[in-house]
Amino acid sequence: MSRHAEIGAAVAVWHLYIVRCGDWSLYTGIAGDVRRRLSEHREGGVRGARYLRGRGPLRLVLDRAIGSKSLALRVERRVKGLRRKAKEELIARRRLLDRLIDEAALPRARQVEDGVAAVDERAGRAADHEAVEGGSRLDG
Repeated sequence: MSRHAEIGAAVAVWHLYIVRCGDWSLYTGIAGDVRRRLSEHREGGVRGARYLRGRGPLRLVLDRAIGSKSLALRVERRVKGLRRKAKEELIARRRLLDRLIDEAALPRARQVEDGVAAVDERAGRAADHEAVEGGSRLDG
């Protein structure tokens, strides 16, 4: 069993964390032990994230217990997809993170249904847009 697998199996609760770098950029990650992970980032060795190397000092600005590793990964993906302004809002108003956690915790089938509906809606708008563009080109 790899070291990562051993750590994952031993962790009961996974955390989402956000680090503010010396250049004020934000880094989002998950860990079973946030203090240990932050220490690895600060040391800058092979265990730390490449993005954080040379961006110190690093300051932990959000640490939130999530639960299982799979849920933490889903929440992390959602947070990493946010724009900087939304991440700053999460840091300032931590209750907003509850919504992301709740959405990520939805049963997988529901997420797929919601995702398909969103994709269908975007595709419909794109098709409408192409039809309008196409019509205007033909008319002109």
